[in-house]
Amino acid sequence: MSPLLSVLILGVLGATGFAQTKEGRLAEVYSLLRSESYAEAARSLEILVQTNPSDASLQNLLGATRERAGETTRAPSCYLRALQLRPEWSTARLNLALSYLRLGQPSAASGQFAHLVRSATPATPALSFYHQAPIGDEVEQFARTLGSKQYEYLSLGGIFLVHELPEAASVVFSAGVQANPASPLLQDALGRTWLKMKRFREAEAAFARTLELQPNAEGACLHLGYAQASQGRVEPARKTYAECVRQDPDDYAGHYFLGSTLLDLDRPQEAITELEEALRLNPRSVNSQFLMAKGYAAAGRERDALAAFRAVVDREPDHEAALFRLGTLYRKLGHSEEARKILDRFQKVKAFDRQRSRGALLPGSDRVDPKESSEIARTVNQFYVRYKQALLEERYGEIWDLLTPSSQALYVDFRSYRAIASSVYGNSRIRQQIAGSRIRDGNTLGKRIFCRLVTSWGEPLPLLVLVRQGDELKIDHDFDLSLAGVRTLGGRSSNAP
Repeated sequence: MSPLLSVLILGVLGATGFAQTKEGRLAEVYSLLRSESYAEAARSLEILVQTNPSDASLQNLLGATRERAGETTRAPSCYLRALQLRPEWSTARLNLALSYLRLGQPSAASGQFAHLVRSATPATPALSFYHQAPIGDEVEQFARTLGSKQYEYLSLGGIFLVHELPEAASVVFSAGVQANPASPLLQDALGRTWLKMKRFREAEAAFARTLELQPNAEGACLHLGYAQASQGRVEPARKTYAECVRQDPDDYAGHYFLGSTLLDLDRPQEAITELEEALRLNPRSVNSQFLMAKGYAAAGRERDALAAFRAVVDREPDHEAALFRLGTLYRKLGHSEEARKILDRFQKVKAFDRQRSRGALLPGSDRVDPKESSEIARTVNQFYVRYKQALLEERYGEIWDLLTPSSQALYVDFRSYRAIASSVYGNSRIRQQIAGSRIRDGNTLGKRIFCRLVTSWGEPLPLLVLVRQGDELKIDHDFDLSLAGVRTLGGRSSNAP
């Protein structure tokens, strides 16, 4: 499943949760886990499992806790029981495969990994760090048994990536590269994994090697430039992005990133040329409009900069950087009243964001005022009542209006979005997930609200990011949590990668 389709698989609020006694016991378990009292935690979980024998999540957690407590031979039965209760739960199956590796049973592990590769159920991150035992050297040893079968390395590494285990994925891809040094696919996968881990020097080397092996490798040129720019190597990044544009002059992202690096190099007129092309290819991109405005200001074209910053604020009324620059530009041009109004708006947005960035979307959290958190949760709940109804009734025009402008720019137009949405939400399994899912918890950071979603049976769904724009909440698909997804930064006019 593509990243674009994955972000569409969203959840909705529900009112179910653990009973108080069960929640209290789980809190004690997690307290023991945090203090590394794994044996005691396992004993407490055994009691919970006895009173909740049909809870697959508890079975899985008990298996992971037993492994941490050194009771490795007792772990597989827990994972197997979890899979009896929920046969397609990828997290429990991954844990079972890793458990077999630790027990020196690679053939049994291979069977579980193969099942994960074949599974139609998208693998998703574990609910908690403690739902998986630490991964050791067994993964590298197992990966080296794959020989020269590059697609098996890709499959195994991909399993770890979708479970948010990039360190394990890097081990697998590194072993694959050693066994298949002429494989551009493995080099590219390794580079993307290094990006996720913010190991930019290693990522640069991997993408450079990818392009040596396959000069037109999809995305490798842009990723190489990003890795270089992330190390402060702006001039090499500029040259790389220029090559990306030469190879694919109709790719919005190449012009966008080239314009950004030219601005960093204080070459605003050249940057404007690239950003004009980016906006021609993708006129809805707020990010390109903002960079264009900065370019105009740096080139001394203040009237053009004023119009461009106003265009950004018209599209995103709470764009802090645009508000500040617009206000200061008004003041510089002698428009004192307009400057005062815009800068007052900037201060209000900044104060609101600072207040909201203090803590969790959970009433009673010690990091945030419970009343404030309850108000946020109530607002999110109201949003989802509308959103869920629109999803289930296939009112895709209404859902389109709930996306940020930059998120809309990820699609060619509404027609392409509707085609993708119809394909995703027309799937009966996805509709079942939507109908019974809920927000497990969440956090706020600036204007954004990060919601962790689970199905009614506890399977985690992709993280949902909401953003406040004016008096409304919007769905922010464009906010990229993964450095490996840099092709979507700012939106694209072509098909998603």
